[in-house]
Amino acid sequence: MELFEDNQPKARLESLKLTVVYDNISYASGMSTDLGFACLVKGLQQTLLFDSGRLDKTFMSNLVRLGIDRHRIEAAFISHEHHDHIGGLPRLLQTHPAMKVYLHASFSARYKRLLRARGAKVVEMGAPGRICAHAASTGEMRSRVQNEHSLVLRTDQGAVVITGCAHPGIIDIIHRARSIARQDILLVMGGFHLLHDSAESIRQIIEGFQQARVRFVAPSHCTGDQARNLFAKAYGSRFIRSGAGRTITADDLGGSTRHT
Repeated sequence: MELFEDNQPKARLESLKLTVVYDNISYASGMSTDLGFACLVKGLQQTLLFDSGRLDKTFMSNLVRLGIDRHRIEAAFISHEHHDHIGGLPRLLQTHPAMKVYLHASFSARYKRLLRARGAKVVEMGAPGRICAHAASTGEMRSRVQNEHSLVLRTDQGAVVITGCAHPGIIDIIHRARSIARQDILLVMGGFHLLHDSAESIRQIIEGFQQARVRFVAPSHCTGDQARNLFAKAYGSRFIRSGAGRTITADDLGGSTRHT
């Protein structure tokens, strides 16, 4: 069964707002940086937190610096169970219990118990599944490092893909996201986990992005400086510099839609 039909309404890109709350890469002054990733997605049927960084104090203080009301975060999507992606959520649940938290099925029983003890409604995603009308999980994707799932947003200008660390392989994630969304990829953002890859390997991955007709990229977190520089060179004006404090809107995605 398909998650989306071609003629279904899509989220309006002009209403979408993607804010990087937590990253080890700095973007905006006044933000704390630390190993990890978190992104707030606004403009869907619910305000959704993607991952929650490593240190709960840093996560909560960055929310305050960005003017984000933590009580308005309605659900959370956690990509995988590495410490630099799960640290802030238990603290958030202290003041905002009963939140739905979307995990892939292989998260540990210990972590699921911890979230439920804080009042969370844990939703386990095995196969690809809908989060809300315009958002879906890729479903659990296997990796020798850590199984993971990524978030797919279906917009009127193409799909947006948000990754935590892309341990299952960023190109495999893109192909699955594209088949789920049933549209081309407008933006891929988050951690691509290329910090230990050779320049030649990274160039091959960039070629994979281009062959998949990914129009914009905003790599950060575990992507690595070399990979980010190579993506910037390859994508030019369609490379979006990201990091803690960065907000991506339709204005950032309004450049050339010419396929590479």
